[in-house]
Formats: sequence, C-alpha cells, structure tokens
Amino acid sequence: MRLVQDALITDTEQLTIFHSLTYTNDTTTETLNVQKKVLLDETAVRSASVKGEGPPSAPEVEIVLTENGQKLFADLTRQSVGRRLAIVVDGKLLVAPRIEMEIAGGRVRITGRFSLREAIELATKINDAVKK
Repeated sequence: MRLVQDALITDTEQLTIFHSLTYTNDTTTETLNVQKKVLLDETAVRSASVKGEGPPSAPEVEIVLTENGQKLFADLTRQSVGRRLAIVVDGKLLVAPRIEMEIAGGRVRITGRFSLREAIELATKINDAVKK
C-alpha cells in the first residue's frame, strides 16, 4: 500500500488502474502518481474477502490485517484522511480508494462501484500476494 500524490515528483511513479464498466464491455483507465515508498506490504495483511454480494448492497472487499498491520494502518489512515491509498500488487495498481477516516480495528472495507466479478478478482489478487 502506497499513498497517491497530486503531482509526479521524484519519489513517485505513474501507474494506471483499468476499470471495467459493469454493464458494458468497456474499460476506462485512470493514471495516478503513486509514491514509490511502500507503507504497508503483504505481511500486514491476513486475508481479503468479498462482502455484500447480493442486492441491495454493492459488493465490497474486506481486508483483514495482522496485528502489526492493524497498528500501522491506523496510524497511516489517521495521518492521511482525504488522500488516496494505492494497493499495488506485483507492480500493478489494483485500486486506490480515498481514506475517509482513521481505520482502526484491523478490518478495512473497500467500497466502490465494483461488479461482483471485480470484487472477487481484487480479493483473489490480494490473497495471492499474501500467500507469496
């Protein structure tokens, strides 16, 4: 996990997210300036799963953190409210949600306009990184 910056500077790199549109076969892209410094790595994550799979709620991805990851993530989110946090696996930007508040307690919910397929793919990629 790395923070997103507003501008491309020496300690950032441009990474692109590919968003599939739920009701069409189209894909959109978003290129972000992502810090090179890793703030939390796969050792901070215990697992990821999909929640809210059926109507009326949209699918969400829940990440469960390790005890050490929980402390680091709470500090990171407390200091970064309003910023975006990039989740990068194997050099690929998967998602970059906005931090809305400090997140303590070790459970992180990523919400957005995910299709069920997209949510499952995201959780699977995070779990695969944790297993390495």
